[in-house]
Amino acid sequence: MVLALKANGWCMKCVAIARGEKSRTVKVGSVRSLIERRGWTMLNCGSDDEFIGWKGAVSFQCDRGHQNETTADLARRCGCRQCTIDASRLTVADAAAVGAEHGLTMSSGYKDFNSAVLWKCRSGHSFRRSIAGIKKSARCPRCNVIWFSQDTWCQAAEYLLSTTAIVNTKPSWLRMLNNGNVLQLDIYFPNVAHGSGRGIAIEVMGRQHYEVDGWFIKS
Repeated sequence: MVLALKANGWCMKCVAIARGEKSRTVKVGSVRSLIERRGWTMLNCGSDDEFIGWKGAVSFQCDRGHQNETTADLARRCGCRQCTIDASRLTVADAAAVGAEHGLTMSSGYKDFNSAVLWKCRSGHSFRRSIAGIKKSARCPRCNVIWFSQDTWCQAAEYLLSTTAIVNTKPSWLRMLNNGNVLQLDIYFPNVAHGSGRGIAIEVMGRQHYEVDGWFIKS
């Protein structure tokens, strides 16, 4: 308010009153002209000289036959609501393509952007999620546990087995039959009793087992 006065501005209350009076001076004819300019038909016909105001209720029919009930201001600034919905609606092929980008196959019919669709992941797991949900996260809920870090799996296993693990170890007895190369165990518990007498190990199934990440697979 002080800044407005210093800049020779108007009283804020007077501005609000003036704006309100100005909005009430809009006539039906002006609103009709705006609507018809967009190729639509105004339905609640009244005298063009009647005052309606931008907040006044109007109804119109768009060029595709959709009927809308809204305010004069929204009719001026916005489009037909149903046309907007139709424009954002994907075809079945479009919806399937969204899933295919993430390695998913659509198993049930597509209805609309926010309705659940049945998907199948690369591992064959089925789950339901909308297209909107797929755009946010396309991870299969059953496969999602795969992406836990090795440290997380190690801590969980150590807690459950009440012993300490050896991480990323290459025991001399674990070799490839064809070339004799020593293989690596991600998480190894040598002191946990098992039928083999060599303890137990956990293989962490990282992304490289399912995706070409450019690190483990170069081509």
